Amino acid sequence: MISLSSTGALSASLRAAKSIVLSAYILPPGSILQAVIAAARRGAAVTVRLEGAPYRDPQGRLAALNDAAVATLRAAGADAQEVDTGTNAAQTLHLKAVVIDGRSSFFDDRNFARSGLVVADTSAADARAVVAQTLGSAMPPHRIALSKAAALDEEVDLIDASRRGQILRVGSEAIGNCEVTQSLEDAAMRGVDVHVRVCRSLVASNLYDRREITRLQNVGIDVQQDSNHAKYALLADRAWIGSANATPGCATQSDWGIDVRAPALIAQLRHRLAANA
Repeated sequence: MISLSSTGALSASLRAAKSIVLSAYILPPGSILQAVIAAARRGAAVTVRLEGAPYRDPQGRLAALNDAAVATLRAAGADAQEVDTGTNAAQTLHLKAVVIDGRSSFFDDRNFARSGLVVADTSAADARAVVAQTLGSAMPPHRIALSKAAALDEEVDLIDASRRGQILRVGSEAIGNCEVTQSLEDAAMRGVDVHVRVCRSLVASNLYDRREITRLQNVGIDVQQDSNHAKYALLADRAWIGSANATPGCATQSDWGIDVRAPALIAQLRHRLAANA
């Protein structure tokens, strides 16, 4: 079962956990890191994998956050490592997920920041797949997308299903010429009312993002730049949420994406995303 959750609920689960497997692009100071450290200190089996060569980090600020987290976690007794993908960006660790006691998972879209979108998943099969993806072992059967390519394929499928006259709302931190934006252009051309939100600070530093925004606007798509960090696509009767940005490349990097069909969850997502607009 998939449901919306919160960093508070995740922290509570971590405090009671006997085993934890956590994957993140960045693990900054905060309640989640502190809860994982506390779990390791009290004897829980804690495994953490973080990205060792963050993208767009010329000053090394993001890498330093992961260095500090790994050092503190190891001192607490955790198996904590940074996965250095600097020589192979396609394998970037971009999956933000936690598996609790091997049975349930939490997925986050913003490296466990307080304002991130957190999703809880009670499927043991999905939990086993997240552990396999995190540790680089053979992937067992599962129902959620755990790579960027698979996640964006689900998003494209939703966009392609939109019909003339429908309202389609899409969010991404960054945006570039990729299968998602091409599908958005096609949707606009067939009469779908398309609205896109992107993160202003990321777009300001990237010429390619700005060019893509202009291209989308030229076909009538409403593009808003604000503080958005969520990755989503919403129709009246269907939704997609994930951690994969609508950008080209890195198809095999670890990410997550969930195709949502339950009306109650779609309504909750719509409310949550509107509150963060």
